[in-house]
Amino acid sequence: VRSRGLGDVYKRQVLSKFMLKFIDIYIIFLSISIVNSILRSLKKYLFKKPKFKDKPLESYLQVLMMFSWGVGTFLIINSITGYSTISVTTLSAASAVLLLIFKDTILGFVASIQVTVNDMVRIGDWITFRQYGADGNVIEITLATVRVQNWDYTYTTIPTYSLISDSFQNWRGMEESGGRRIKSCLLYTSP
Repeated sequence: VRSRGLGDVYKRQVLSKFMLKFIDIYIIFLSISIVNSILRSLKKYLFKKPKFKDKPLESYLQVLMMFSWGVGTFLIINSITGYSTISVTTLSAASAVLLLIFKDTILGFVASIQVTVNDMVRIGDWITFRQYGADGNVIEITLATVRVQNWDYTYTTIPTYSLISDSFQNWRGMEESGGRRIKSCLLYTSP
């Protein structure tokens, strides 16, 4: 019977450490996938409720999904390197990088909160935004964009933060009052 050499034992230890790290990373990915699936199911459930049909739930769910991926990334880095990601230096460097990468997303998130709290735009509202060539119904409000179906059945995508920074018309008040707006060209000829 041959005795095992130190090289074989070392290879087995390295392989078992590698497999444990791989399993840890797989569990983290699986957990993130489960959380995102739950969030997508929650979105589908809430969109079926009349109370939430005109609310921009998509924005908030996207933020929660990004947060889950951020936490998962930190956990994966912690699993691979073995260093604690809680240290102030690591978190400050990571937050600076995230702020640069997700600048538009953060602006869109803040704008989405302001749009919701101030009840500026809802799904189904008729808006006119001349700067972007939008004149039609809002069909989707996400974290970064507002999608408008124009009257000629074309689609216009507007950045969400533009609803806060620029001027647009929302015709909800006119529609709720029972009034009617007619766009037509009148040609007057003198007798």
